[in-house]
Amino acid sequence: MHRKLRATAWLLLLSALSNATVAASGHPAHEPHVHGIAALNIVLENHDVHLALESPAVNLLGFEHAPVTAEQKTAFHATRQILTGPTRLFALPGAGCQLVDSDIRMPEIHPHADGDDGHDHHEEHADIHANYHFQCLRIAELNEIRIDLFAIFPGIQQIKAQWVTGRSQGSQLLTPAANRLKIK
Repeated sequence: MHRKLRATAWLLLLSALSNATVAASGHPAHEPHVHGIAALNIVLENHDVHLALESPAVNLLGFEHAPVTAEQKTAFHATRQILTGPTRLFALPGAGCQLVDSDIRMPEIHPHADGDDGHDHHEEHADIHANYHFQCLRIAELNEIRIDLFAIFPGIQQIKAQWVTGRSQGSQLLTPAANRLKIK
């Protein structure tokens, strides 16, 4: 329980530092919702790796509103299933890591058809949040994390990654051609 609280505190700190950096640069304090760009915050603590992914829904689903059509509902459920199995999304080589917990938050499926509630859901901006907690037998051997999201979700063109370990912190812009995050 205490580890989860510490990791949550680190992830919140990373988010706050990111927003503070943006604010100090004269840009808005909350990063804009930008299609094609996702954010990944990583905390390595003791034998634990915590990953927090945030992305506009369009990057993963191809749309940003609650799914309405049968095709959209199929894409929604397929995306949720993929996000539930993060070993396809992230490789933690040599560290002997096992998934302990995950939390996936996606736009809700509304029972009404588009327009039934007076809102045009096609104009909404929705994000997907995915949090993962891994425990690793050999965390000291983890030198990089390979991010395979680009191959699975071609709507993601860049990932702004930040990480904190017991000894260092940093950030890196990841792309399909440069998808390995160096953490040491």
